[in-house]
Amino acid sequence: MAHIGYFLDEYVNRKKWLSEKQFTDFVALCQFLPGPASSQLGICIGSLRAGILGGLLTWLGFTLPSALLLSAFAAWVKIGSLDQTHRLQGLKIVALVIVAHASLSLWKKLVKGGFLTSITLISFFLLVFFPSNYTQLGVLTLSGLLGLTLYPKKECHPIHNLNLLHTHSVNQRLSIFCLLLFVFFLFFPPLFGYLYKSDILTLFNIFYRSGSLVFGGGHVILPLLQNELLSQELINQKAFFAGYGLTQAIPGPLFTFSSYIGTYIYGWWGGILALFAIFLPGYLLIMGVLPFWARIQNFPRAYTVLSCLNASVVGILLASLYNPLFTSAILSFRHLIGAVILFCLLTWGKSPPWIIVLLGFLGGLLL
Repeated sequence: MAHIGYFLDEYVNRKKWLSEKQFTDFVALCQFLPGPASSQLGICIGSLRAGILGGLLTWLGFTLPSALLLSAFAAWVKIGSLDQTHRLQGLKIVALVIVAHASLSLWKKLVKGGFLTSITLISFFLLVFFPSNYTQLGVLTLSGLLGLTLYPKKECHPIHNLNLLHTHSVNQRLSIFCLLLFVFFLFFPPLFGYLYKSDILTLFNIFYRSGSLVFGGGHVILPLLQNELLSQELINQKAFFAGYGLTQAIPGPLFTFSSYIGTYIYGWWGGILALFAIFLPGYLLIMGVLPFWARIQNFPRAYTVLSCLNASVVGILLASLYNPLFTSAILSFRHLIGAVILFCLLTWGKSPPWIIVLLGFLGGLLL
């Protein structure tokens, strides 16, 4: 939300690159599709201003600063063997606090009424008792079907003459090609990975699949990546949550957490590959759906499906909040007191996330 506010002030109010109506249409599209909403919004604005290359350069400028910082931190953690000590326990507590705050905010915003509350709770309990990638896919699929069939239709506002991008930026032929690429990368690389064992394919599959399934906000990458990476023992739990905690202090999209993980596992080339793979599906979907957005936006069932998916996402996030975040971060009563203090500062004290990260790291050293 902060990124969207910056974009509104810079590109609508100051530079006047697009109208407020175009901006809100872009925001609606980016919230509707899976992927990192603020990065996708930047891609839309860059593409409107300077075509396909403009969209790519916008993504690069928005992503590169935090990706470089997190890659450097991953190299420092790996070389210094900090993940083998207790010094990063404070950052695990920070990750717990951040996800708890995100879960509370998303619940207030997305889970309204008994029907959506039931979807959230069912998703939570299924993932607590049957934690796996297949369970995540199952609850998302079930939630989408419930939204398509049982959830009451939402009122939609018809759109007339919606032309978000000029023809020189995105046309229907290019859009269909992007959608086909999205489906190809979602299904065929995993098949190749079963036939030919490759570190590159494994890393690409993990991050591309995670980037394809993020509904409701960047925090949802935590349970998706956690199930993939920790189950395959590609990274240990302490290093994983320490990197996620530090990501909250870095300005930029949460998806740049991928550069930390990729660098930690395979070095600098792993960071580049993970960063590219996790953002690729969101980019392909934006380019693929833009010319058809007016028709999708006038379809009431599209919003009921999205409402149920978002409710399920809150349940997924709550399940990861309990296990492994709470179970691994809170090892003593002192840890619990520290977590409660940080949560109060973040939620009611309105402290910025970087302050919470700094206090958590210093508190971890003291504890």
